[in-house]
Amino acid sequence: MNGQLNNVLMIDDERQCVEYYLINLRSKGVSVRLITDFQKGRGQVQAHSREYDVIVVDLIEFTRTEKSTNQAPRGGGADETADPGYTERGLAMGRWVLDAIPPECPVLVLTNRDPGEIEWIDEYSTRFATFGLATKSDCPAYEFYDFLRNFLSENGDGP
Repeated sequence: MNGQLNNVLMIDDERQCVEYYLINLRSKGVSVRLITDFQKGRGQVQAHSREYDVIVVDLIEFTRTEKSTNQAPRGGGADETADPGYTERGLAMGRWVLDAIPPECPVLVLTNRDPGEIEWIDEYSTRFATFGLATKSDCPAYEFYDFLRNFLSENGDGP
């Protein structure tokens, strides 16, 4: 890390839910790339994750009956490393993206979900050198820049 908060990647399927987060960061001079498609987000982190000071990932849940363009590829898809069971079991698309991020990249999961409902999240807290989990209700958009700076600073990756 370069000790600065200059470049952020956000992966969230609901642009309207993160618009004010983007405004807050951009008003502080931070370059933010928002990707609203989880398949494109996974591709971006696979190819360019080290270009970002922090990667912010939302979690969403799919059930077998929901249809979405954000579903992980099933077996035999373009990405052979994807677990085709993720969507079948209704697990989070964010988890599919998290699996593609190198462990040395700082990651913040920012979600509307209750952290107590995310049984598997602890495995990521030990997988990444810098990892955090926050709910959108606990991290208002007008404080997001300071929140990210503190998150990185407290974990030795920021200003």
